[in-house]
Amino acid sequence: MMKKLLILLTIVTFINCEHIESPISFSALDITYSSGWSKNYSVKITNTGDVVMQRGRGRKLFYKGQLNQQELRKLDSLYSTIPFEKYDSAYIDEDGFDLASYKIITSGNKSTGVYVYGTRKVPPALRNLMEYIQGIERNIKLAPADTVVSFRSEKDFYPPSPPLKSN
Repeated sequence: MMKKLLILLTIVTFINCEHIESPISFSALDITYSSGWSKNYSVKITNTGDVVMQRGRGRKLFYKGQLNQQELRKLDSLYSTIPFEKYDSAYIDEDGFDLASYKIITSGNKSTGVYVYGTRKVPPALRNLMEYIQGIERNIKLAPADTVVSFRSEKDFYPPSPPLKSN
């Protein structure tokens, strides 16, 4: 009898317990990416999974999307492994040209930024985060957005245009 009561009490306890998820550890991620050639985009991802993306450099087009909870939790788990406070602010392959580059600005508990040019010197955790973000960019369903968003990660990301020659 006592054994049955203990089992019943355990079952009731588990049924009444709610799964409490930890909060997302960033307020927003602000990322600008360039393949070195034709692919350029900036994206903001909030801790609620809202995504705003800008594609293009000259003619900028804006889009909105939403990450599901599983995607957001995966992004947060990758973000949480990065010791931004121990990282350099830039990782640059000096002996390359037209390499992929990106800049990540975070806000939240670890508000900081890091710039990457090339891939050889990038810490693995940072590379894993950016590869996941690239997967999001490729796979997320986006809808055109009638908005203009300013991305902090774009500041000083692209070199200034050369002056035009006059005839």
